[in-house]
Amino acid sequence: MVDYLIGLARLQELSRSWGGRIVQLSSKRILQRRLRYISFAPATNLAVDYEEKTVYVCEKESLGNIIHEMGHVFASPCCPAKSEEYNFFGWEFMVAVKTDLVPEWLESTGDYAVGGDGIENIVDFKDMTIDEQSDLIEERVQYARGLGLVVGEEPIAIR
Repeated sequence: MVDYLIGLARLQELSRSWGGRIVQLSSKRILQRRLRYISFAPATNLAVDYEEKTVYVCEKESLGNIIHEMGHVFASPCCPAKSEEYNFFGWEFMVAVKTDLVPEWLESTGDYAVGGDGIENIVDFKDMTIDEQSDLIEERVQYARGLGLVVGEEPIAIR
């Protein structure tokens, strides 16, 4: 596992290269007073300002969760409330690969609900076998390539 501050710096640099940013704040209360157009990520210390291409980290938060919120900012053509998160699952993995944060991403992805058609097929990522997880990641990366979110081995910002 990578040191938290080193991993965060990698994600901040990648965000800057895409015209966005990751901002650290000491508490959510500061953020709630300062901004009107933000989306808070449920059960995390994260928030997103989609228009400003900014992920806010309020206190220490999982690097994998930060990657997921980056997906809302850089890999979704619409705001978090209307985004299709499963579309950028493969993009998230490729960001983790690019920043050498795969273990951190995998650890935070355990509760990610995945599956095929119909609610009866949905399972948590952590409940899949390693082979099933690997197959799913491969399929989602290919899907992200089809959407133009990944080109070759590079995750791309589409906005």
